[in-house]
Amino acid sequence: MSRTGALDGTLGATDPEAFAQLKRDLAVAVSAEALFILMDLCGLDPRTAVASAVRTATSLTQAAVRTIE
Repeated sequence: MSRTGALDGTLGATDPEAFAQLKRDLAVAVSAEALFILMDLCGLDPRTAVASAVRTATSLTQAAVRTIE
């Protein structure tokens, strides 16, 4: 199973372009650069920065999945 395997049969099957966009969105949200920005520019400690990235990734995924329901 790929890293995005849980959505392969849902969003990946029903809307491949939306699935591709979600993967691009998540790549931006959880990149090292995003974490550096959260820590350096926003002043978050590493644990809080990671938690923020996880919340963002979760929100993006939930929004994408809602489009197939």
